[in-house]
Amino acid sequence: MLGGLLDGLGTSADAIVAELRRRGAQVPEVAAPTYRPWRGSHHLDIPAADWEPLLALLRTEHPPGSPWRWGFNYFADDADHHGRVHAEEGIDLLALLAAAKQDRTI
Repeated sequence: MLGGLLDGLGTSADAIVAELRRRGAQVPEVAAPTYRPWRGSHHLDIPAADWEPLLALLRTEHPPGSPWRWGFNYFADDADHHGRVHAEEGIDLLALLAAAKQDRTI
């Protein structure tokens, strides 16, 4: 993540935007995003059949901009079509997966 890189270099997105403006670059008049490191991290590997039900619950309970963050990726070369959900420690992926499976069987 760029914010983590900038933080590690002792600067911020705001400082870079300010320097660009000082040098005459046209920069949009919006605040630069603030870097916020994840609060712990864990992941869950899931088969393709469970992707959409779990992702639907995650989108509902933790939409973009919510306090807890998560992400999803899949293994393109995987013959079994598995995906991986990463989340901050405050999101109980196993409970959400169980709820998604229960909703699907009702």
